[in-house]
Amino acid sequence: MMASAVSGGPWSEAHKLGFSAAIADLIASRAGDDIKPTARAQQTCKHFERYLTSTEVSTLRDADVLLDIRVEVIANRASKLGLCCPSEDTLGRMCAVISCL
Repeated sequence: MMASAVSGGPWSEAHKLGFSAAIADLIASRAGDDIKPTARAQQTCKHFERYLTSTEVSTLRDADVLLDIRVEVIANRASKLGLCCPSEDTLGRMCAVISCL
């Protein structure tokens, strides 16, 4: 794809050779890389329930509220806290809040 962009561009032959050499050097330098993508760090929130608003607690305590709404309340609060990759313990706390309130 890059080679076709270089060869089809409005550049002189000298420029095309320079671009081609730079692309080849870049590819050669990256060929031996064993770069592995890093996993996102898990986030810990030891007392998730303390971050709930009184409105959210009222919603969770309401016996008529369906489970999917309860899960949505917890997910929205986690999102607002920036909690997007919770640790196993944090997720357990979040589930406990859903089932205990």
